[in-house]
Amino acid sequence: MILLLHTCRRLLAALVAADPLGHAAVLADLEQVALFGASDERKEYRLTAEQRRSRIAITAVAAAQCADRVRRYRTACAFTAKQ
Repeated sequence: MILLLHTCRRLLAALVAADPLGHAAVLADLEQVALFGASDERKEYRLTAEQRRSRIAITAVAAAQCADRVRRYRTACAFTAKQ
């Protein structure tokens, strides 16, 4: 799960460096709690095995959505720039 979170953070950091407005647009469309967890969420090591599996599944789906949204935004920007 840590690798998924780190990868999404780095992807979003690269986007904000390249395109702050694009970053804001993508961030507004993300389910940040699903991806990064709630501020009061229990630490992973305190979860039961079933709770951990559930949290990893939620994080994996949110990470895939994050990558997809960044990809779609960048594709739309490239398409617009060509016209």
